[in-house]
Amino acid sequence: MIGEPDLNRPGNPRGTEEQTVWDNCMELADAVEARGGKVEDVNRERCESAGIDWRDWGYFMVAIAEEERWTDLQMLEYETNYENTYGVPAPGFAELRARMKRKPG
Repeated sequence: MIGEPDLNRPGNPRGTEEQTVWDNCMELADAVEARGGKVEDVNRERCESAGIDWRDWGYFMVAIAEEERWTDLQMLEYETNYENTYGVPAPGFAELRARMKRKPG
């Protein structure tokens, strides 16, 4: 089984040497939000045009959901939209749900 990608590895060659994959994902997220969009709606084509691997973006979204403490409803909406659009489950969200269930609340 392949684990989660390291989002702190060196990023896109269009960025600086110090820039990480996480930094590239944040730049895309910021650009989308600056134009009035939602990061949840970023699609594979948008990632590829920004030089971001789709799998990396999926795990970036998992990190955002965890960091922002998305509710079950928010996660369900994202997962449903993702699966309806791409025909497969959103990467990483099953693992996130399992981690959240193990955390003492």
